[in-house]
Amino acid sequence: MNSMLMQALSDRTRRARPLTTKPTSKPVARPKATPAQIKKAPAKKSETAEEKNRGGRPPKPDDEKLIQKSIRMTRKQWAKVKKNGGIEWVRKVIDAQ
Repeated sequence: MNSMLMQALSDRTRRARPLTTKPTSKPVARPKATPAQIKKAPAKKSETAEEKNRGGRPPKPDDEKLIQKSIRMTRKQWAKVKKNGGIEWVRKVIDAQ
């Protein structure tokens, strides 16, 4: 092996932190709690959907919900959709029929 490599490896092993086998702290024995000391969590109040704070957007009615599907078209057809206004144009064409 190269002498510089040997020197680097030996320097690296000398600088390494020595491993300790002694535990850093002793385990602490804790007394067990009696049933009187244990506090019970308050019973949860049952909440209805209206009472809950449902963050975010409100849900849309069923007739306005959008359903995601995929369609296959040629590049020429996709270019026509994009040129005419995208998905809004497609919806107008479908609703007009």
